[in-house]
Amino acid sequence: MKFSPFIWTALPVALSVGCVCNHRYYSYATPGIVIEPTSYSTAARVYPKSTSTRIAITPGETDGLRIANSIANILASSHLYRNVDVSIVKGIVSLRGTVPREQDSQRLYDEITAVPGVTLVENQLGLTNLSM
Repeated sequence: MKFSPFIWTALPVALSVGCVCNHRYYSYATPGIVIEPTSYSTAARVYPKSTSTRIAITPGETDGLRIANSIANILASSHLYRNVDVSIVKGIVSLRGTVPREQDSQRLYDEITAVPGVTLVENQLGLTNLSM
C-alpha cells in the first residue's frame, strides 16, 4: 500500500516523458514546384497561369457583352495586350495595365474607340519597364 502513492505519481510522469521523447520531427518534402520568372526585377511576384485578359462588365447589360466580345477579339489579336485589363460600364471602357510601347497604347485606344457602342475610352495604360 505504500507503493500506491508512488505509482500514482511516477507513472503519469514517466508516460508523459516517454510520449514527448518518442515524437520525431518528420519533414514533409514538397514536390518539385518550379516557379517561372515573369520579369528580370528582383521583386518576388507570382502571377496566375491564365494569360487570358480579364474583362469586367456591369451585370444586365447586353450592349456591354457585345462590346466585351469585340474588345476580347481585339486583345486576342496581339500578344502585346496580354497585360491589359478592361472594364466596361454603360459604354465607357477603362483600360488598365501595361503595353511595350506608346504606339501600342495608341493603336489599342484607336481600335477600341471604333467599336460600336463605345462612348468613351479611359486609357490608363502604362509602359512595360524593359530595363534589365
